Amino acid sequence: MAHLQAIEFNKRGDQTHLVSLDSTNIVNMVALAWVNCKRRYFVGNAEGVTAAKPIFCKRWRQVSEDPFHNAEMVELKIDQPWMAETYYAAAGEIDCNNSQRQQDFEIEKYICDVPS
Repeated sequence: MAHLQAIEFNKRGDQTHLVSLDSTNIVNMVALAWVNCKRRYFVGNAEGVTAAKPIFCKRWRQVSEDPFHNAEMVELKIDQPWMAETYYAAAGEIDCNNSQRQQDFEIEKYICDVPS
């Protein structure tokens, strides 16, 4: 995993993987690193690195070089591997809930640690 953590990605949707081969050079397992907002890691079989349906999301971006020009709404196309699509179809909502719980816990921790 340290190798996958050290690799730099240029944009959302970039991915790289490590392959484990058996003695006959057949793929056993694949470790995949993929970037959307954050770097994500998946482990699976070789089929998991194939391209799945891309993600389309709208974001505000400063398109013009002029700093006084208003930001524009841009639609981003983010390529994703099959492993990521399968994972987020099944567990995406759980990830959102866990993130929210962690944020709530940090707020509670901050409130409790404030000296009176």
